[in-house]
Amino acid sequence: LALSLPQRDAGRFALDRALPFWAFALDAEAAQRFAELGRDSLTAVEAASIPAGKVRLELLPRGIGRLEVRAPNLYRTIVRGDSVVMDVTVRNAGSRAVDAVRITADVPPDWRASVTPELVREVPIDGEARVRVTIVPPADIGVGDYDARLKTDALSADRQVDTEDKTIRVHVDPPANVAGTVLLVGLLLSLVGGVVWFGLKLTRR
Repeated sequence: LALSLPQRDAGRFALDRALPFWAFALDAEAAQRFAELGRDSLTAVEAASIPAGKVRLELLPRGIGRLEVRAPNLYRTIVRGDSVVMDVTVRNAGSRAVDAVRITADVPPDWRASVTPELVREVPIDGEARVRVTIVPPADIGVGDYDARLKTDALSADRQVDTEDKTIRVHVDPPANVAGTVLLVGLLLSLVGGVVWFGLKLTRR
């Protein structure tokens, strides 16, 4: 005997409420008796009147919580001294509410990370929750690419919900050289001024 329920039943089956039914092994005579009753639901007395092997069973819908973790962009470019601030959306695409959702950031050594709020108490079916992730590299971080991993822990009906980790790639650029930029602009202005002055001098001659 193989039974199945649809993953999404549009609320037809109440969670954690047993669905009792009978299973019969019918021969020709029993099948005729069963057809005479002509109903989908039988009482215990009616089931006993059918000369066949039978067993009373119950099906218990539990539902499954399924989380989808989304972020607009998992690749971030920052300048040394800056931090990464991003919003992460958690959506319950399952058939049961998800509880105690906690997102943590696994970052390289000497980095700091925080998630606000630290705990989302419940995400209902088709519901969403948003958290803000802040990742702070050390002040003396070298230029290059670094990876941070977002991990999600959650429960549904006191069972751990399987989730997929997300990897954030952080590219660190060197800070802008303000003095060099000012010097370059000054040289360009001097060059333009010299060209204008020389042009005016030639025009007067």
